[in-house]
Amino acid sequence: MVEDRGSSGSAARPEAVLLTFELYLRTHPGTVGIGIIGFFLLVAVVHLRAGIQLPLAITFAGPLVFCTYGVGVVAGTTAAVAIATIWLADALSFGMTLGQALPLFATRLFSNFAIVAISAVAAAAARMRMRYLETQDELVRLRADLVSAFSHDLRAPLTAMMGYAELLRDGADLEGAIPRSEALDRILVNGGRLNQLIADMLTAGNGDRAAPVEITAFTAEEFVAALRAEFDDMPRAGAVSLQWTVAPNTPALATDRTKLTSVVRNLVGNALKFTTEGEVAVRIDYDAANVAHRIAVADTGPGIAADVVPHIFDRFYRASETKQRAGFGVGLFIVKRLTELLGGTVVVRSQPGAGTTFVVTLPPPRAPVSVALGKDRGEAKLRPDFE
Repeated sequence: MVEDRGSSGSAARPEAVLLTFELYLRTHPGTVGIGIIGFFLLVAVVHLRAGIQLPLAITFAGPLVFCTYGVGVVAGTTAAVAIATIWLADALSFGMTLGQALPLFATRLFSNFAIVAISAVAAAAARMRMRYLETQDELVRLRADLVSAFSHDLRAPLTAMMGYAELLRDGADLEGAIPRSEALDRILVNGGRLNQLIADMLTAGNGDRAAPVEITAFTAEEFVAALRAEFDDMPRAGAVSLQWTVAPNTPALATDRTKLTSVVRNLVGNALKFTTEGEVAVRIDYDAANVAHRIAVADTGPGIAADVVPHIFDRFYRASETKQRAGFGVGLFIVKRLTELLGGTVVVRSQPGAGTTFVVTLPPPRAPVSVALGKDRGEAKLRPDFE
């Protein structure tokens, strides 16, 4: 067994040296270029001091390969033409006629171009292999981050559900702290949150495909009440308060409640994650001039740098200063994706050190709708009228 490991290591050593040399060629074009120039200077010295046969016998295949592989196709092609031209000049100066030299020149030029092409293909294949390996490493790291972050997000609602379920199972007297019906409601709320977290992950993994929009009518007050009950069981920094406000005379919303819940949940969760003191404020109002509902989520956190703002809605994007925090960079991607599915827009206003505000604007459904009472949740379901 020891001998096998030793022989395997010995066999791998030359391969490792070759791979190191190959990588050096591709990643140090300046050094390779200087080496090629040095080679041509050496050839010039040989031309000055050697006999007639030696310059013609010098092979340029190795330098041509290194030039193409390390510096690029343009440099390799230029070197191929220059090498063939130098050979032609040598041949003519050493007594060949133009008629004798031209066929050999064409052959030498064609051979040089073949060397360039093969070297370029080999370099491209090596670069693709390197990118593939880097992508695989990134996928492995990303998968580990996703599992870690997703399990972290699942733990809070699971812990809450288990806590209430254990109290109910043991027959403890909940009336002094929380009514039994409210404990059951919170178990259901957290179960719904788990279901929505899974749906969010599917949305993040299938950004171009999403569940169809199911429009329902519901009041802003009941929408906020459900979210407030959910966030009551979520851990957050003790010094941070969470405020919910519905502007007076805000009309009922007509949109996909599940998707809108996911949008607001992700915005509020993101705000709580980065706010260590002060407050996170959620406000729902109605813009009569533009006939649209607005949902603003403002925090007193550290804010977002100007160069980061254009990227925050990208899938799996995480700014360097936020990578030490839990999360996997899909929350804001989901917000933008679902908001666009609902026909709305989301904008961000932020200044480093002065907090961040996200504003979601939701216009009414594009198609006319008819109202039918929903039996499952006691809310009005709106069916598009396309007739």
